[in-house]
Amino acid sequence: MKGLNIRMKPYMTYSQMTAFAKKQIKTAAGTLAGAAAILTGANLGLRLLLPSLPHQLFAVSPALWYILNYLISAMATVLLAMLQTGMRCLSLKICSEQPVSVSGIFYAFKHQTKNCILLSVFIWLIDIVPMIPYRAVSSSPLIFSSMAPVLFTVFVLSYIPAVILNTLLRLTYSQAYYLMFDYPSLSLRQLLKSSRLLMRGHKKRYFFIQIRLLLLFLLGSLCTCFIGSLWLMPFTSVVTAKFYLELIRTKRMDNAAE
Repeated sequence: MKGLNIRMKPYMTYSQMTAFAKKQIKTAAGTLAGAAAILTGANLGLRLLLPSLPHQLFAVSPALWYILNYLISAMATVLLAMLQTGMRCLSLKICSEQPVSVSGIFYAFKHQTKNCILLSVFIWLIDIVPMIPYRAVSSSPLIFSSMAPVLFTVFVLSYIPAVILNTLLRLTYSQAYYLMFDYPSLSLRQLLKSSRLLMRGHKKRYFFIQIRLLLLFLLGSLCTCFIGSLWLMPFTSVVTAKFYLELIRTKRMDNAAE
């Protein structure tokens, strides 16, 4: 129709991204399944080998117990994050139709190690710091005393804002790992700033994409006794990588239009 200027969305829909991911992972399904097996094995291994330290060992100093538990949690989180970074790298290569190998899961142990560790610690702090009031209340022995109703109120009021803040921060800085691959010379501060700018106006869309992917992963894993996770993990990772590539593409389109 003449006189009408219809502007189409410059980014792919969720359905288009999932269709793209299904097509791309077929080219390296075995490689991605192997990488997913390594990541899953590492996750399970750390959960078994690094359990929470018993209270009895530090009965005299509960503060020491908390500190050591947090340090163990931080080390485990960083190690898993480095393997997850390798999965992100593989996913970006799949999206770009580049050759991949199972050894790519160890990318962060060979390249960008410093930035990956710093970024992983930063994300860990995002998870831990907002939850400190909630953890303090939930672990207090007074929760079973006459002050229980008051503590329960504080518990709820500290938990809900913490979850909201954690979710918002994770969405804001969700693209920092991918930016690290494309711009290896950037510092941690620059990566975080770039992710913040890149996600401006896209956090809501990314949130709902992640919710749908999470539900798909959980449902698919449970229905297949978690065997399906070896396919679903790479699938969700490729969808997320494609989202990043679409953000970069639309950002370049916006810059070209200015």
